[in-house]
Order: sequence, then structure tokens, then C-alpha cells
Amino acid sequence: MITKFFIIKFSLVLILLITLTNTLNIFGQRVAYTATKKAVTISNPLISNFGSNFTSSAGSIYKNGEKINLFGASWFGLEDDGYSPHALWSRNLKEIILQVKNMGFTAFRVPFCPETLKNVPTGYISDTANPMLVGLKSLDLMDKFIEEINAQGMYILLDIHNYTCTNTLSPLWYTSEYSEQQLITDLNFVANRYRNLDNFIGIDIKNEPHDGQNLATSATWGIGNIATDWNLASERIGKSILNTNPNLLIFVEGIGDMQTTCSDEFGAWWGGNLMPVRCTPINPLSIPANKLVLSPHIYGPDVHYADEFKTTDFPNNLPAYWDKYFGFTQGLGNTLAIGEFGGKYGHNDQFSAANPKDVIWQNKIIDYFIEKKICNFFYWSLNPDSSDTGGIFQPNWLDPWNDKLVNLQRLMNSCKIIAVKTPVVAPAKEISIENWSIKKIRSRLWEYIAGKLIR
Repeated sequence: MITKFFIIKFSLVLILLITLTNTLNIFGQRVAYTATKKAVTISNPLISNFGSNFTSSAGSIYKNGEKINLFGASWFGLEDDGYSPHALWSRNLKEIILQVKNMGFTAFRVPFCPETLKNVPTGYISDTANPMLVGLKSLDLMDKFIEEINAQGMYILLDIHNYTCTNTLSPLWYTSEYSEQQLITDLNFVANRYRNLDNFIGIDIKNEPHDGQNLATSATWGIGNIATDWNLASERIGKSILNTNPNLLIFVEGIGDMQTTCSDEFGAWWGGNLMPVRCTPINPLSIPANKLVLSPHIYGPDVHYADEFKTTDFPNNLPAYWDKYFGFTQGLGNTLAIGEFGGKYGHNDQFSAANPKDVIWQNKIIDYFIEKKICNFFYWSLNPDSSDTGGIFQPNWLDPWNDKLVNLQRLMNSCKIIAVKTPVVAPAKEISIENWSIKKIRSRLWEYIAGKLIR
């Protein structure tokens, strides 16, 4: 028989149960919310909103601490008056990138000029091969180009190649029409614009510093002249870029012959003389050692029939020449990435006949790179329409020169990194306070109340 006392007791217990259950639900929601907040990984504030972090050390380059190789080719066009990568007049952009990747290359050096960044009209783009690119202006096209390279998992080195968007190269990093501050502004612009791309590796901050008509117009190194010392300028430029995007590498080329410390001989290629680094290294307070890549240019007899190609001991004289101008720097702990080298490799074209010695020269320099473990390079060029070097592609922009590829692949194969996978430990299974503890408490509470009521 149900008594009044039982009804009152049951009602009080039921009220208590509902109150406790609601309290536990609220508590469980708060705990779950707190646990969710704690599970969020907070990015390193130094690299927040940036892509991958690239570093250099003792001859090697690293992406987020993992060693990589830059097997690169320069693909020009954005820096000339068409403001578009060559070949887009006949071939699809994505298909070319994929083909080059399948050849074994891992990177592109992308030349551009200041006008490219002003989003001017472009030319030489096929509406059949590249309908999505037709009508794009230069900066928008540059965006699509770089984004596609990144999307296909290849690295991007930007190269401000000239300041007039012609074949004219200034000896210094500024001219009467283009100041050092304008250069810094432009390089900071691209450093920031592409900072979220995982494969944007760095910037080549000046293409081929070299000798002018006199000392005042020539690139020097270490003589103390702020107007001509390329080492001082590279420190100013590099420091500014790293303040904008600390994940990048700064690629610094050498100079020519004029007035340097620790360089008492002539015969260097434009951008190829790093001899003064021995006495006047780049200041690590401006460009930290792990953010610096030295990037000399070196060419063979197809570009200029220099004295070193005329000796009776050619090509055996070449390793000593290369050691003198740039090879020694790795022994000082620097990292080298050859910024340009190449030639016709025996293939005549519409521009000129090939020098037979170029094949010997290219074979020898690949031997040298293999011996010295110089595994990062950018071949000049991908384009067959480079008048003094030809390209990786034959003039039809479809077929590569297989003999050139075989020679380059000797270096690629010698440098391949054997990946060591770190064992992945499965995370411990989380215990949910909401789904386990609260339910258990409710169950125990109901059992207790039911027992009391039965009694």
C-alpha cells in the first residue's frame, strides 16, 4: 500500500535526482569543452601563418628538420616583356610541371622582374592549352604558376632576374631608376605574398653581380664601400626579408672580378666569385648561418670560350679552378646551391653551333659535384630558347634532350636521400569524462535511489 510518506519521500528523491543529473550534465559539458580546448595544438608563434621552415647546415638543406635536395631547373619568361613562363603558348602548365617532376627534378627557379609585380597585361598564352590562364595579368599569372608548382610538391626559388624586364643585367643591385629600397620592397612583397606555400624555399636576391665600367659601378666584396660592397647589401636585403618571412632561405651569389679582398686573380664568371668569403664572410647577425645559401653561377665554353678551356690539361684543370672560386666554401661550413650552370651539350640550334668541348665540360662538372657532394643545383635552363645554352627541352618543348638528362641524373642518383621513417606511436586512448565518469555516476545514483525506495 502506497502511503503519503512514501509519495513525499519519492518526490523529494526524484527532485534531488533531477537536480544532480542536470548539474552533472552541465559539469560534463564544461569538462568536455575544457578537454577539447587543451587538445588544440598551438603553432610556434615564430612560424605561425607561414609555410614550412627551411634551414641550411654544412652543405645540406632541410625542410622542417628533414633533409631535402634541390634538383632544380630555371624556367624563364615572367621576367621578359611577355610576363609569362615560356611554352604556355603551346603546352598546358600542369602537364609541363608534371613532366619535369617525372624527369627527377624537385625544384624550379622562377625569374621575375619588378614590372611583373605590377599586374601588367601578359602575352603568349594559348587559349586552347591554358584556357584558365588566358586574360590573367602578370601578378595573377605568377600566382597561378607558383601555386601549381607548390601543389605538385616541387620547391620554388624566386629570382629577381633583372630590373628592366629585358636581357640587360645591372652590375649592382640598384640602378638610377631602381633603388635599393625599391628592391627590398619588392622582395618583401613576394616573401609575404607566398609565405603560406609549403614549398616556397627562398629568394635569390640579385642575379649575377658583376663588374661595371669602373670601380664605382662594379660589384665589390669586403672593401668597405657601402655603395658597391655586395656582401653588405646582401646582409641588409636578407635581414629585411627574414623579418618579413623567417622561414625562407636567402640565396646569395658571388661577384665578378673587381676589387675584392682575398681575390687577386681574374677570370670569374658573373656571380661566380665567392673567393672573398674566406676573408669577409656574410655577417650571421644579419643572415644567420642556417638561413644562408651561397649560390654561384658557373658556365662552360658554349657561353664564353674562357682561358680555362684553352689549356692543354683541359678538363683536368677545372676542379682546381672550381675549388678556388666556390668549392672551398663548403669546407668552411657553408651550404652551396649552384644557381646556374648549363650549355648546349653538343646540340646545335637556331641560335648558334655548339662547342664540342661543352659536353666534356658538363660531364666534368657533374663529376666534380658528385665528388664534392654538392647536391643542390638549378640548371639553366628548362627553356630551349636560351640562345647560348639551349635547354632541358628540345625546341619543340615536348621532348627532353635525353643525354643532358642522363648526365644530370648521375648527380641526382648519387645524392638521393634514403628516408628513415620514425616509428609512429599511436596516441593513448583518451578517457572522456562526459561519456564515462558522468554515466557511471548516474548509474550508481539510480541504483542507490531505487534501493532506498524499495526499502
